[in-house]
Amino acid sequence: MDEYNFLQELSNDLGELFSSGNNCDVIIQAEENENKKEFYTHSLILCSRSTYFKAALSKNWIHNENGMIIFKKPNISPEIMNHLLKYLYSGIIELDKQRGVNVFKLFIASDELGIKKLSDYILNYIIGKYEIYIKEDPIDILQIIFKYEHFNSLRNNSLEFISENPKIFFESTKFLSIEKSILIKLIQRDDLEIHDEYEIWNYILKWGIERMSSSLTTTENNNNHNIIINNNNIDINNFSNWNLENFFELKNILHDFLLHIRWFQISSKIFYQQISPFKPIFPDYLYKDIITKNFKYFSLKPRKSIYCNSKIITKFHLPIFSSWIDYKEKNFYNIKTMPYHFELLYRASRDGFSSTNFHNLCDNKGSTIIICKLKDNGTIIGGYNPNSWNCNDNEFLVKSEDSYLFYFNNNIILDDDFDKSFTDDDDEPIIARLANKNYDKYLYNSNYGPTFGTGFEIIIENDIIKCDNITSYPKLLAFINPRQIYFLEDYEVYKVTK
Repeated sequence: MDEYNFLQELSNDLGELFSSGNNCDVIIQAEENENKKEFYTHSLILCSRSTYFKAALSKNWIHNENGMIIFKKPNISPEIMNHLLKYLYSGIIELDKQRGVNVFKLFIASDELGIKKLSDYILNYIIGKYEIYIKEDPIDILQIIFKYEHFNSLRNNSLEFISENPKIFFESTKFLSIEKSILIKLIQRDDLEIHDEYEIWNYILKWGIERMSSSLTTTENNNNHNIIINNNNIDINNFSNWNLENFFELKNILHDFLLHIRWFQISSKIFYQQISPFKPIFPDYLYKDIITKNFKYFSLKPRKSIYCNSKIITKFHLPIFSSWIDYKEKNFYNIKTMPYHFELLYRASRDGFSSTNFHNLCDNKGSTIIICKLKDNGTIIGGYNPNSWNCNDNEFLVKSEDSYLFYFNNNIILDDDFDKSFTDDDDEPIIARLANKNYDKYLYNSNYGPTFGTGFEIIIENDIIKCDNITSYPKLLAFINPRQIYFLEDYEVYKVTK
């Protein structure tokens, strides 16, 4: 037998000693809520493995009963205590089989009990896995992270992760139980990726109503007697059941949130129809600011949401498009630094492939980017037009020296470090710019969808895309064959604004 086998045998024997409880002299009483359990342990093992137990068992922190030391730990659950005691006896702990919340609790308990090597190991393990754990249980994990100082380093990273993935947080079944201080920190963020500010208001409103009194006392109009409406069944669209006290209570609950909502990103129509009934919860100065759109008391910027609802690309394509617009061929923008916003105008699979539908939805919208997915192989090609599409006449020439065409291998998965992620030339996206400023004009034609190049370098007609020549964009030859017809699975058009 080698040394490892001897150690394994020792671990097994000590583990068996814990399981049997033979010759024990310490009873540990663990308790969480109504869940209680006693563990029969040995002071010699506890003192040699835990600085906390060494100090506790040598002082008057304990109670003797019939020759046994009774040690109460009401703040550690029986499940967590069982894992820790198994570790103290055998040196074995299996974190990969634990839910995220339990891993955090194991760290907190091991730190409290002075099991330093274990607590250090678990903390490093958590740092590598915290995003997985947040996806699994966002509300409980965030509340643990913000409660304990040990997790200071994770706090901003966790909020950043939630900002990028807000649905896992706001659509959690436990959302209404989130602590106010954490919710405010999230609502304050400029990078919270919810593209509709009214949606944010709705989440805040539901959270606030959950914290109102257990009942709302109102007067029923038809017979003038009081009725009780359970909080969970409050109809926020029927304000005949609300009185001033109800509004005053909600005002106190939501007071600290109102200045962190970007009211100027909510349309006047939506505000009037859906939010103005809550006027009593707003301070007068703030409500006046909102309805007059003066925003004297607002220093907030619009949220820089990188919401991408494309069926073809991910949000990580957008910084590349932005970089190419600004002629940045290297050191691309990333999600946080890109200066452009992309708004979906048209999706062929949704709005129809006809050129008429394209022009109805995309003409006179300013700069746009076209993104196409080929049916045969999923390749992504498209182009940027810095001008407006416009077909008031049948066809005409438009100057467009800053336009470009592009290609992406759709098998490549991009991330926010995309410029370092390409392993070979086949992975790299390709940009085709104008070869000569003499070719900076190209033809718009009402019979076609998007077209690029004076000689129809790229033409989209219904559900096909083709290339008639490569004079204006010779680099097209790297990813498209002239005179060949390609069928489209889909294509999208995005308005580009800075």
